[in-house]
Amino acid sequence: MNRLSRLLPVLAIAALPAAGCQALTGHASEFDYLNGRMGSRYLHSFLKPDPMAAVGDPSTYTGRDPQVYRAMQAAAAAARNLDAITNVDEDLFIVIQDDRGVGYTVAIHNGDVELREGLREGVRPSLVVPLLRKEALGLPGLLAAHGVDSTGRAITGLSADGLFEIVRLLMVPGLEALYSRPELYAKTDRRSLHLDDLVQFVLLPPPGSRLHPAHVTVANVDGQWLFLQGWHGDPDVRLQLTSMQALGLYRAALYAPRKADSAIDQELAWRHFQELWNRAVVYTRSDL
Repeated sequence: MNRLSRLLPVLAIAALPAAGCQALTGHASEFDYLNGRMGSRYLHSFLKPDPMAAVGDPSTYTGRDPQVYRAMQAAAAAARNLDAITNVDEDLFIVIQDDRGVGYTVAIHNGDVELREGLREGVRPSLVVPLLRKEALGLPGLLAAHGVDSTGRAITGLSADGLFEIVRLLMVPGLEALYSRPELYAKTDRRSLHLDDLVQFVLLPPPGSRLHPAHVTVANVDGQWLFLQGWHGDPDVRLQLTSMQALGLYRAALYAPRKADSAIDQELAWRHFQELWNRAVVYTRSDL
């Protein structure tokens, strides 16, 4: 009976029309301007992103910027006080783009945040986060709690603007991780994954905020994924997300599959991700 109950959600999903999960994203073919004829809209093959390619040798990085290191220590301390940190399981490489050779390793596991100077050799980061020096110095303010209980622990967590700014900083690294998911590279012919070669994302600030939306374009060129700040070209689709929707999409893509202990659970996780993705689509190019 337990097995039957686990099968029922899958049978219900399978009973949907074949195009149900792509209802918001148009047709499965498009005009190919390279060869001048109609072809499959979705990518057949592509290479896995390598965020470390732009970082280089981890052993060349240190944390030797006292001011930035103090800011990172303060940010780690503030993060430990956030209730939401208990649900985070990440190893981050934070690279200061305009402070040559300065980087930090941040391990977030079981509600704890461990900061180390430099990029630790042997660590496989789940996110590689490039920051400007001024952004690193501003992290403690973004992570500051807005309300604490008698023990000093945050009870309301980040402000809405603070959450938006954190998600904005993690937007490109998060998309790199999303497009690096192992299941995307398990097949030789990947058209069934329904991945477009030009997708735009907009992250919306909180209602009433004076902050501006953040824009990212994901393009596939010669099989390689490019993650570009801003909007470029006329995309196949555009997704519009709040901070919480962006975090939900990330967790559905990367956290849920880790907890799936069967093929059925993997399929349900994938379908849930597709549903969240399609709900966020606000634009599909007219010729699709």
